[in-house]
Amino acid sequence: MYLMKKLLPILLLLIGSHTFGQNTNKGIAHPGGAKSSKTAPNLIQWTETEPYINNFSRALKDNKFTFLNISGIAITTPVYDGARNFSGHLAAVEINDKWGFINENGKTIVPCKYEIVYDFVQDYTIVFGNKKWTLINKLGIPLKDLDIDVCYGFKNKIAIIEKNGHTGHLTTDGNVVLEGFIPAQNIQRSNPVISNNAATNCPDNLGFEFGNFTNWRCYTGTVDSVGTTNVITVTASAPVGNRHRIITRATPSAVDPFGLFPTNPPDGTNFAVRLGNTNIGAQAERIAYSIHVPNNDSNFSVKYDYAVVFQDPGHTSWSQPRFIARLFDSAANAYVD
Repeated sequence: MYLMKKLLPILLLLIGSHTFGQNTNKGIAHPGGAKSSKTAPNLIQWTETEPYINNFSRALKDNKFTFLNISGIAITTPVYDGARNFSGHLAAVEINDKWGFINENGKTIVPCKYEIVYDFVQDYTIVFGNKKWTLINKLGIPLKDLDIDVCYGFKNKIAIIEKNGHTGHLTTDGNVVLEGFIPAQNIQRSNPVISNNAATNCPDNLGFEFGNFTNWRCYTGTVDSVGTTNVITVTASAPVGNRHRIITRATPSAVDPFGLFPTNPPDGTNFAVRLGNTNIGAQAERIAYSIHVPNNDSNFSVKYDYAVVFQDPGHTSWSQPRFIARLFDSAANAYVD
């Protein structure tokens, strides 16, 4: 979960499991192809398996990914740090923060050497590496270096791009078609925006402008289901690197590997925060910030933006991953409706 921008009186951000669900779905794949719910010799005990999409199920063991085919057989050993579901008969996989593609037999088609890759929604896709965007085909062969600044992925099979302050798209042969100027709110600026009648200065580091968690309180904990009630229990902690992470604006923007949206703050500020990760184990994270609202201000407002990516592991509604944002009025000792 990425938090972008500012918060109100006390904003408690709770998230349970960034990608995988809070409970463990264990599946056992038989080498001969049959799935079993019992332990047996020579069977692999998976930490987590997912519902089948395009005839493959993502599977996790020791926090490494692979895929199971429809016979329940793993097509590779679990070696990938990240993996997206198959699209166009190829799946994007990650090793050491670099992405590539494997085919349905588990063979590497595109080596893991790119910082950003988009799924194959047709016979080509767009990748970013060595500071340039490239159009590649399903064999991993570069077709054309693209003269663009940023690619935001495909919408209705059209690649959305930016170049020289203009938005646009790519034609099927990789030519750039520019359409209009980028809206002013997307132009980078260094100061977060906060407004009230008294024109009070923005509290220090409310928008993470220090590039760290100064004045923020961090928490870690776990999630559990008690009957049909979801219970999140957290305790105060120092920021944990893979659970509370500062995301720095980059050019081009990094892309969330699962949601495929840019992680740069949409208002042009320089930092965002990601809570959670792809690990299993019913993890939960929280961050909180206290703001003093002036007594004589009846129209005090703060804006915050967020984007959320959740795995749907097929759990019951009360044990699914979730995101909660709350405003707490310390004077009234109650949450704001």
